[in-house]
Amino acid sequence: MDMVDESRLPRDSFARIVRESEGRTGEPLNYGQIVMAKLASVFAQRDGSSNREHEIRDLERILVPYRDKGYEADMDRVASERKACVIAEKAAGNLHPNVVVITERGKQYDAHYQGWWIEALMRLMRRNGLLGTGGVRP
Repeated sequence: MDMVDESRLPRDSFARIVRESEGRTGEPLNYGQIVMAKLASVFAQRDGSSNREHEIRDLERILVPYRDKGYEADMDRVASERKACVIAEKAAGNLHPNVVVITERGKQYDAHYQGWWIEALMRLMRRNGLLGTGGVRP
């Protein structure tokens, strides 16, 4: 079995999980641990950064088996809220007039948008019992 080239891995808890999984082919994955590690790497990135955007996308992909109508409704609200904010900011003269509002998820690196997206993912995780034993109160 080839060893993982650690120089190409990010230096975070997710990389640690990859290192620890070497040689354990065929053993079950600790899905909860992977989700928590990815959530930690989301919060380790700077608000509004492209790195955080990529980490959020990765977390969303990991949670695909749990996506439900509640998550889709949350993301529809996020998209409409984002659009309303951009329109209000344009009207106030705070954005360049040529800014294009892209309603497809994840196309703009924006701290508020990323925060709302994380909130939707956290609600999805809570509904599916993926937040650990402590949980989060609604």
